[in-house]
Amino acid sequence: MKQITLNIADSMFEAFLEFIKTPNYANVEDIEENAVGELQSSL
Repeated sequence: MKQITLNIADSMFEAFLEFIKTPNYANVEDIEENAVGELQSSL
């Protein structure tokens, strides 16, 4: 099992709930460790 903790401002919570009800809001794919490292270094 995976777990994610999100901190969302109270003023944006209702918008967030509507967002996650949308069926195509996210696409999760297998990624390479290299890509994760590149993303982390770019942040």
